[in-house]
Parts: sequence; structure tokens; C-alpha cells
Amino acid sequence: MDQLGYFLVQNRSIALLLGIVGACFLLRQALSAFRGALDLAMSQPAGAPSRGDFVVGTFFSMTNPFAVAFWLGL
Repeated sequence: MDQLGYFLVQNRSIALLLGIVGACFLLRQALSAFRGALDLAMSQPAGAPSRGDFVVGTFFSMTNPFAVAFWLGL
């Protein structure tokens, strides 16, 4: 490991700062996704079909080799 990496891992205050920055970034991403979902839900008509999204998600999940291994292992 190089000097900078060692410094970042061993220095507790730097590790704490990076953890807080990472948590804030993830919180910001979650809030953005939540707002986007609310805006989308408000803009769609009540009878809008959503089955296509489910089929696409199922297709990608079943073609992922890690998902197949998970379900076979379960």
C-alpha cells in the first residue's frame, strides 16, 4: 500500500471524515431518488401500466449469473 493509502486508513480522524462524507453522499442520492419517484408518481395517470417495468426487471434478474447462483443456493 502506498503512503497516502496507509495514511488514510490509519488516521482515525481522516477515516471518520471520509465516512461522514460518504454517508452524506449516499443520503443525497437517496433523497434525489425519492424525489424523482414522487415526481414520477404524481405525473403518471392513475391507470398507467407498469407491467413492462416488472418484466424487464425480472428478465435482467434472471439473466444475471450471480442471481441464478443465489436462487439455486437458496
